[in-house]
Amino acid sequence: MAVTATPPVRKLAKELGVDLETVRGTGPSGRVIEADVRRVAERIAGAPAGTVAVTVSDDLRVEALPNDPIREGIAETLTRQAQIPQVTTFRTLDATKLQAIRKELAVSPLPVAVAALCRTIESHPLLNAAWANGHIDLRGKINVAIAVDTN
Repeated sequence: MAVTATPPVRKLAKELGVDLETVRGTGPSGRVIEADVRRVAERIAGAPAGTVAVTVSDDLRVEALPNDPIREGIAETLTRQAQIPQVTTFRTLDATKLQAIRKELAVSPLPVAVAALCRTIESHPLLNAAWANGHIDLRGKINVAIAVDTN
């Protein structure tokens, strides 16, 4: 599928080292606009050295972070621990500011916490990563799942 972008946007992408095939356009009819290119360039600049971009599908872009011995050891330990039932811990914290924001927005604390999590992940791409096939996949999209007990 051909990428739709104006000549100035194509030039900017070339200057910033952004492959237009990996950019999701947010302009009219999916056109790639300057803001899209700059957003991807910022993500690339914030990614650890040696990162390789891989497009999995039209709407999912993954960046593969090369493996190193320390991360491999961590991944092996976490993989083993994932097979062991987990324990939940509870912490008490001062949520005065959170309460003020949620009352102002007339929502429960959950959407405020999820929004804060998503904004944090934008600045720290390793928080949105997964171990796969001997390397770390840095996910291009942020998806949050929430488990709820209905009993």
